[in-house]
Amino acid sequence: MLPALDRCSIILSRLNGIAKFQGPDSSLGFSSAQIASIMDTVASLHLVSAKILLQVVDELELFASFSAWLRHEIDRLASDTSSQSDDNAEKEASIDHGKVLLYIQTVMTNSPLAAFIGEVTPEDYEDENAYVRKGVQIFDLLTRQLEKQEQGLKYRKTLPQVGFLCKYLRIQAAAIFTQIADAEKSNVLFGRASELGMAQKDIPIEMKMNIIDRNACHNYITFVPKGSLNQVQIIQIELFIENGISTVRSTNSSILQLGDGRIKDLKFMDDSTILVLWEANGESNLLGIPYNTGCGAHIKYQPHRLSASRSKAIILSNEEVIEKFLQTEFAGERSIAPENMIIRPQIGSKRSDDDMKRLVILAKDKLRYKVFKWAGAPTEKDVDKDISMS
Repeated sequence: MLPALDRCSIILSRLNGIAKFQGPDSSLGFSSAQIASIMDTVASLHLVSAKILLQVVDELELFASFSAWLRHEIDRLASDTSSQSDDNAEKEASIDHGKVLLYIQTVMTNSPLAAFIGEVTPEDYEDENAYVRKGVQIFDLLTRQLEKQEQGLKYRKTLPQVGFLCKYLRIQAAAIFTQIADAEKSNVLFGRASELGMAQKDIPIEMKMNIIDRNACHNYITFVPKGSLNQVQIIQIELFIENGISTVRSTNSSILQLGDGRIKDLKFMDDSTILVLWEANGESNLLGIPYNTGCGAHIKYQPHRLSASRSKAIILSNEEVIEKFLQTEFAGERSIAPENMIIRPQIGSKRSDDDMKRLVILAKDKLRYKVFKWAGAPTEKDVDKDISMS
């Protein structure tokens, strides 16, 4: 946790500088005082984490003495009394009985870590939250409470808990993120929303924007219609941009029915191809479906209708799907049962994203994955060996 808190402190310090530079009348969505409050909570977590680390080191040292004493006692009881030697006496002399006794009296009965790690009930959180919100700096308050705890005096037991501080920080951050989102919304002119249809819940919705020229672009959205696991719907939205304001020229869609199989996952690979993880007859296949009419795709788009049942689907048999779109077969892969896909650019590559990408196929057991490398066109691909994540 300590390295993560250090990184948070650096980010917050930069945000604080931006807020001070912009001034209170800016449209950032957050102020310097709000960032300072979050930094105060992060500093409190840093203090508690350091206390926990020190206590863990002390407990490990005490446990080492206790385990050495326990091992010695087991060996002594297991050995013949008449055969005890000076070696046992030397081992017993090397044991720090003071640490053993201290471990039994403290850590084994009631560890000091309980002051920092424990369950925080909603009632305890609300009480402590109301007290903290009175305007007291949480770091200063925490320091005083820890001093009382070390002196054996009565202190506020909820405040040093990691669970309380993390939840308090999470709520502070959520408030800032909401304000930033609201501030950004006020700077954007939103057009009228268009309903595209109902998508299957357990399969992602993917979107990609292809630039035509400086005044026009095509926005593509693909998903699996609800209740139709063998269909993929592609919606093409043509946008016209003038003076920074976009308007919708047309909305078209196309539905492909991929035999009697089932679609597990789909992703946009580039400006012309959608990759679909498709299962039919117990075998998984990776399909590449061309969707961009400007790149020679054979998909026919029709004016979009809200009800997918009224849209005419392009029906393909399993054999036609394999013949037209097959990229890779997983039929012979016994070590991996494909379930999900992730597309990543090649780290450190100086080539464009479309020239060098990595497609990661995650197995159903969430323990193995296979990496595909595309260099140039999607058909020119190499497959790396499957890797276990266990």
